[in-house]
Amino acid sequence: MASGRERFDFYALRIIESMLRRISLEDILAGRGLEEFDLNRPSLQPSLGAISMLVDGQKAIALDFILSPLAKNLVSLLHYFETRDQTAFQKVLKDLLDLFNIRFDEFDRVRNEAAYLQTMASGKNDKKRLMDFVKGPTVLEVGPAGGAILDLLEEVKHTRGGIERIIGLDISEEALKDLEVRRKNTSASYELLQGDAFELRKVLHKKGIPALDSIVFSSILHEIYSYGPRQFDIDSVRAMLGESLEALGPGGRLIIRDGVIPEDGETWQVMEIKDQNSFDFFNSYISNFEGRKIPLKILSNELDAGKTARIRIQRKDAMEFMYTLTWGPESFPYEVREQYGVLKRSEYVRLIHNIAAERGIPVLETPVPPEWRSYLQQGYVRNLQDKVALFDEDGQEAPFPPSNMILVFEKKSELKISPKKAGAVSKVSLRKARAEDVPKIIRIIHSKNNRKAFGLVGQSSGSARQVNEYRLELPSLN
Repeated sequence: MASGRERFDFYALRIIESMLRRISLEDILAGRGLEEFDLNRPSLQPSLGAISMLVDGQKAIALDFILSPLAKNLVSLLHYFETRDQTAFQKVLKDLLDLFNIRFDEFDRVRNEAAYLQTMASGKNDKKRLMDFVKGPTVLEVGPAGGAILDLLEEVKHTRGGIERIIGLDISEEALKDLEVRRKNTSASYELLQGDAFELRKVLHKKGIPALDSIVFSSILHEIYSYGPRQFDIDSVRAMLGESLEALGPGGRLIIRDGVIPEDGETWQVMEIKDQNSFDFFNSYISNFEGRKIPLKILSNELDAGKTARIRIQRKDAMEFMYTLTWGPESFPYEVREQYGVLKRSEYVRLIHNIAAERGIPVLETPVPPEWRSYLQQGYVRNLQDKVALFDEDGQEAPFPPSNMILVFEKKSELKISPKKAGAVSKVSLRKARAEDVPKIIRIIHSKNNRKAFGLVGQSSGSARQVNEYRLELPSLN
């Protein structure tokens, strides 16, 4: 990679790397996706050019890169603002990434990747509570980020036991490279696997893994919702959760920790902002947040007089702003493109039940302690208490909204039934189930169209009656 016309500073280099990830070497060699440079051709668009050549008898590619005048100006502003004004710096960085259609996480958070991962990992104690619900022997985490969950799983493996195999799955090769260095330095036993979680069963099949016993999502579903395959699309979350349920073995668990919309999220409240920097951040956030349009009314601004700015805003929108403010201006271009609270916890529960029903998968929500269902990480309180406050419309101070939720679902055991005719049972095989789960009574409610029957199986014991649900697959109902 070379250029006689551009000074290859850090920002330009990261832009090139991000653009090159979108095209294969085969396409470059075939001349697809790139163009030859014409120095006399005026253009406001970013361009890449390439030529094929031989180096020591081997095929090679020489790449050239030119910034448009607008991009040059933005890079110059980045260098100007980076030590002077962080809010302005992050706004310019967002404009630069928008120009090249680059996601901020693709840009690796420029100068702050190490600090970001350290901040994410600092929530390790909060994530530790997920370990109470993990079942082995094979556990997979989707999107392991800095590796905090993988570390916790390692601890469980060597102390409590029950876990034999730990896998971290990420689609990003760069993220896995950093984790691999960390894994070697700590002599950890977990495996790192590159692959698309939307095709989890295919990824597992290639590795010879028939099913998983636990799948962990920690602060990943809101990114799936925010980024794709389509932006802010609940169907992306639906597809991811459905694929995960399919990849679980009988008795396997889906374990979720993520942001959450408060159950009273549509309640109007008054948010007080206590300093000018936070108010400037608020105005920039409202102008640039991509998740949804935020309705609000600025009631007063007396910051110049040493008082506060007061804004009427819904509780769910106050939550989005407040917890973005916590991360600071360094993460602004990334966080402003994400919607942290995708659904209320009750809506997540309904969504998973609906997905399971559509796929004919019997599931059961696993109880978690009430204080863990939806909760506020205390780190947010410490960070925000001198910057913002919330009040109800009667003027009474209101608690901060919950920042996180924990949700656990278990996939029930499955029955396969081979009937002599519709509605008649000749053989029942229970796969990977406990002996006490074998049903004594079976009632079939069948569907002739999809050749699946959904039924109740019950087990009578004196006055007690235990009822479980199973998916029953019938080879023929003709």
